[in-house]
Amino acid sequence: MLRTAIRSFPVLLVLALAAAAGAEELQLAKNRHLDLADGVAFFPPSGWKGVPPKARSAFEGTQREVREGEDPVVLLAEYRHPTLDQDQARRVCRCVLYRIYRCKNLAEVMALVKDKIRAALPGALFGKETPAGPKAATVEGADETDGRALVWANFGGKTDSFAILYVWRDDPALVALPALAQSSMRSLKLLPAAEVASLRDKNGRAVLLSDWGAHLTENYTIQYNTGKEYAEEAGRHLEAILALYRKTFPVRAGMQFPRFVVKLFHDREGFLRYGGMEGAAAYFSPAQGELVGYKTSAQKEVKLAETGETFALGEGGEETFHIMYHEAYHQYMHVYIGRAGDVEPPSWFNEGMGDYFFGGKFGPDRTSLAIGVNDWRIRTIQEALKQEKHVPMREILRYTQKQYYANAGLCYAEGWSICYFILAWEGAESGRYRQIPQDMLTWLKKTGNLDRTFEQAFKGIDLTRMERQWKEFILSLPSGDR
Repeated sequence: MLRTAIRSFPVLLVLALAAAAGAEELQLAKNRHLDLADGVAFFPPSGWKGVPPKARSAFEGTQREVREGEDPVVLLAEYRHPTLDQDQARRVCRCVLYRIYRCKNLAEVMALVKDKIRAALPGALFGKETPAGPKAATVEGADETDGRALVWANFGGKTDSFAILYVWRDDPALVALPALAQSSMRSLKLLPAAEVASLRDKNGRAVLLSDWGAHLTENYTIQYNTGKEYAEEAGRHLEAILALYRKTFPVRAGMQFPRFVVKLFHDREGFLRYGGMEGAAAYFSPAQGELVGYKTSAQKEVKLAETGETFALGEGGEETFHIMYHEAYHQYMHVYIGRAGDVEPPSWFNEGMGDYFFGGKFGPDRTSLAIGVNDWRIRTIQEALKQEKHVPMREILRYTQKQYYANAGLCYAEGWSICYFILAWEGAESGRYRQIPQDMLTWLKKTGNLDRTFEQAFKGIDLTRMERQWKEFILSLPSGDR
């Protein structure tokens, strides 16, 4: 077992300064890396930047079998030196934790990990393996371009094999790194089941990086590498918008909601490195069940991939919260409708309601949100209506996602405007119109059929009359600041 293979080590181990000039004073981080999905923890180097691993699934247990054809080596954690890990200069200095599946012995585990090292250090050769406990060993590696590697691995069965590797290129600042790496490796341990269960009560199956913080609200776990105050502000916004989701779509008997997980990056660079979502400022991943965003204050504008539109951003990162209102709605709906993903609302409703909540604004007391006009959408739809270039209502209500995205800039604006009209307009039929959102979800869940859902949600409604009322209402609204 892993726990018997490694000795316990102190939380903080300070290494002596190396004699070489320019060497860094290296030490382990004060906070451990804590993986509550796999129930494992260790201490990476202090000051190294944690790169969040892509969550495999929000609802899987720890004893996961990789599927046939999948890589049996699963990345659990990665930490990079803040200045020496520069891929574009072929520099590498990082610490990586893997979980290895489908191996029959330690030799197979080592062979798989060595392949990972060769990806960073092509042509690397390895020395003799040194026993490091029952069914565990370490090995050193090197290539011809001053590349160095140090690996610790254990064999714990088909699902309980782990490995830590350090890979770097020689640098005067890293004289003490081999000793630090050994200490980091010895700090790895499987957590007792009771400790994991207790930590999951508050954090879910989160991966808590040592250089990241975690802010817990009543319903959200916000993992962040930005400022604590900003994360706390994000939590306040998310709880406030959640109250509006629940007001619009009340939680019904039997519905069970997990803690919602949010990853909040300090900047766009980290956000892109993690999710690769070039044309987004935030996104919700159904597969991982997590909302991912970043503080937008360093940007002057953002270009959205779905629509091709470019929007100006203000100072202070306030737009982050409005974008999260939209994406957090998708996160809420993912549980509300069902996680299986076999029921997909039509795009006008799915994206239109997300953009409806985008318009959330705090009142003077800053305690509760109210929905206002979406400044990113209003001008587009007003211009389309004035020029009679909008999509007729009875058509866009039945648009497929492909049709919707074919003219995404207009359709996003029109979808928002229909949802805003349904929920904000005051008129003789407003009571009936406001039943539409809940009727849409009720019949989607009941039938899974978009045509039947449309027929029932709009039953008895004169669409020609509704379209005329919608046009008049939208054209009467202020055009916004953007």
